[in-house]
Amino acid sequence: MNKQIFVSVTLFILFSLVFGKEALSWIEETHMNLSKYSAESSVISEDKDDYLKNLGFDKGLGEYFTWRNATDNIRNWIANGANLEDKRTSVFPLSQKNKYEPSILYR
Repeated sequence: MNKQIFVSVTLFILFSLVFGKEALSWIEETHMNLSKYSAESSVISEDKDDYLKNLGFDKGLGEYFTWRNATDNIRNWIANGANLEDKRTSVFPLSQKNKYEPSILYR
């Protein structure tokens, strides 16, 4: 029984490593826009709730702050985070040359 579990887990890990880099990701602009829209439609939006204001961000998604010598508002930081999420690195190659653009299906 233990041998069967070990073999199953080992095969799963190997399968994940081999095929994991083939995972689909959004085209950067699409992912950034979806993230902005999601933020504006969620409870962190000033129109929906005062969640960010309760955390001390008086302007909500429009609040500007600086990180690593770059200044931008929360809405754009979220979009930039989505773009960074899709970037390929040697440690996380999940989006390597694979882009998913659902609107292509309807063109």
